[in-house]
Amino acid sequence: MGLYKRDGSHYWWARITVNGRTVRESTGTADERAAEEWIARRRAELWRQVQFGERPIYRWEDAIIKWLEEAKHKKDWRGDRQRLALLYPALQGQPLGAITHDRLSKILTSHPQLKTPGARNRYRATIRAILRKAEREWEWLDKAPIIRLEREPPSPGRWITREEATRLIAVAPPHLQPVIRFALATGLRKSNLLGLRWDHIDLARRQLWVTPDDAKGGKAIGLPLNGLAMTVLNACRGHHPDYVFTVEGRPYRWIDHRTWQRVCADAGVPGLRIHDLRHTWASWLAQAGVDPQHLKMLGGWSTLAMVERYSHLNVEHLREAAERIPDTLSAQSDIADFSAYRNGRITC
Repeated sequence: MGLYKRDGSHYWWARITVNGRTVRESTGTADERAAEEWIARRRAELWRQVQFGERPIYRWEDAIIKWLEEAKHKKDWRGDRQRLALLYPALQGQPLGAITHDRLSKILTSHPQLKTPGARNRYRATIRAILRKAEREWEWLDKAPIIRLEREPPSPGRWITREEATRLIAVAPPHLQPVIRFALATGLRKSNLLGLRWDHIDLARRQLWVTPDDAKGGKAIGLPLNGLAMTVLNACRGHHPDYVFTVEGRPYRWIDHRTWQRVCADAGVPGLRIHDLRHTWASWLAQAGVDPQHLKMLGGWSTLAMVERYSHLNVEHLREAAERIPDTLSAQSDIADFSAYRNGRITC
């Protein structure tokens, strides 16, 4: 039959020879009877390909290997790899054409780690990109299955008050405190915070920059350093030759999720995300009356649409327009005349 086990794998593997061509593939199952059925179907597929020139049936694992090899330049390559690893057990061995929207939705909505539409949509977007490439570039599919995204409720992001921020810093471990302070001072994203290097900072001119490779939008970002940011940087000088933020003398490159959750709970802001520090920075600037165009440039956003989520926090620029309503209801004599007219004491 050609079934065998490989070291380190609990799945059955198949060795199939058709017209002198031998292929070795995982059956994707540890059940021997199911593996025998799989190998019979696969042998028939290979025979039709040889005899009638049918297009090979490419499976999910074929697409994963090719995608990860070609997408190494992507900024979110590691994220893609994590998402594909999570879905691999559910999709292993499946032909690409069988990965439909309904089938993928059942897998995603039943997964305990994917509780929100936004989280599930990140997986859908990755799967959709792979299927489209399989159709348009690799020519593995005549037509890629349609994968639709879920509707995501709009969210302006959560922000905290200055009092809450003070408590958050106070209960945080010493190595995390400067990171929180700098995030609130600059609004940098987490990856840019933890990857901040001294050679991207000009202390004399009080500015830093994020390179296009590190920026989410692919464009360089320049940011002036305010007093709070300079205080943090001066306190971090000399700890490491390359990286700004450190823990026990080593670069502080990632924040333990459990530690962060505990700190937030102790500060009275449970559920706060690290990215919410960026929302807090933007919200504080909006409340201080910073022009939306300036806020857009400081935050490195490509359009004003991302800034508009904070516009409701400052309406001072609308006061002049609001004051144009005629002030007719404040005249007590007019109100008194109307009351008298209504009671029949004044006739027209």
